[in-house]
Formats: sequence, C-alpha cells, structure tokens
Amino acid sequence: MKKLSSQISSFAKPATALFVYISRFGMLPPNMSPLGSFGFFGQNIFLYFFTIISFDYFKGGFYSGFLFTYLGFLSYWIFGKIAKTQKLQVFLLPFASFTFFLQVFLLPFASFTFFL
Repeated sequence: MKKLSSQISSFAKPATALFVYISRFGMLPPNMSPLGSFGFFGQNIFLYFFTIISFDYFKGGFYSGFLFTYLGFLSYWIFGKIAKTQKLQVFLLPFASFTFFLQVFLLPFASFTFFL
C-alpha cells in the first residue's frame, strides 16, 4: 500500500503543476490565479517559479512591473511555509492574498510617485 501511495504522490505533484500551468492559458476572472495556491501549498520553490517564468515567457507576460508581481507570488510561498508550522493555517492564506495585493498594486504606484 505504501508503494502505491508513493507512486500516486510522485505522479500527483507533476500532474498538479501541469494542470496549474495549463489553466493559466484559459480565461480567468480578474485578480485570480491558481498559482497562488500552488505557491501556498507547494513545497518546491524552483518548480513554482519555473511555472510562472515559463508561462510568462510563452504568453508574453513580461512587462515593466513584473518584478512586483513576482514578489507577490513569493509572499504566497513564504506564508505557505509559515502556515505549515502554525495552528491557525486558515488565516494565513487570506493574509498572503492581501500581501500579494499590496505588493502588486500598491508598491509600483508608491515607487513611481516617489521618483516624480
């Protein structure tokens, strides 16, 4: 039974990554991305960012403020790591989403007005 569970687990992670990657090509509601949950619940930061970067490369998602977006996605991964050690994990996911909003939407404007 352990061998079967190990095989399913080894298949589930790449399959989930592939599903998240493909879902980005479809139409999503504004400000919604399955990559946030992939970062929050995922273990491998390299696979997480490889998925984001490869999608942006093929879809043409690089723009002048994309680094702020990547900082926002990094916050999902960081809060996911913190949540694994906490008892009240359910509160950290909305907080990670809020910090994503702050980093992606407010920081570019703050840094832009700072240089005016």
